[in-house]
Amino acid sequence: GGGSIAAILAGLVAVGVLAAPGSLAYLQDQAVTDGITLATGSADLTLTAGSGSAPAIGPTGLMQLIWPASPATVRNSGSVPLSVTVGVASSDATTGGFGAATTFAVWLSDAACVVPSQAVPGMWVGTALSPAATVIGTLAPGASSRLCVAAGLPTTAPASAQAGQGGQFTITLTGTQVAS
Repeated sequence: GGGSIAAILAGLVAVGVLAAPGSLAYLQDQAVTDGITLATGSADLTLTAGSGSAPAIGPTGLMQLIWPASPATVRNSGSVPLSVTVGVASSDATTGGFGAATTFAVWLSDAACVVPSQAVPGMWVGTALSPAATVIGTLAPGASSRLCVAAGLPTTAPASAQAGQGGQFTITLTGTQVAS
């Protein structure tokens, strides 16, 4: 009866254990580390103003440096690399006005600022109506670069933007941490 079924089952379990390769043991291990310290980096973009009087610009189509004597300097004083973006705004950036017609070129340079005959890598060229937040370069921690800014009035500028006109412009630089 019942005893023989139990004996048969016990025999089958014993045969199964002996026939199965490996171990049926459940192993577990654990390791503990010492404390881990995490720290954030810092982003710090500083600007040293340029010097020299901005030249008067006319509808010649030629670009002139804003700071002819000495360009501004941009420095990454933080501990993480920064991507530098630029945007230009004007209080009178209306269609047909001086603010809308003035063309700017903004770029970072390790060499002297000289208005190039054509756009250089990283150069932003546009007006106060152009889209903002254009990347003009990357600065490593502790690195600095000259901020070159040139402006000009195209020969096609409307009369309302020419002779005797002027405006105030804001150039905004933003440093954003580069993902690593």
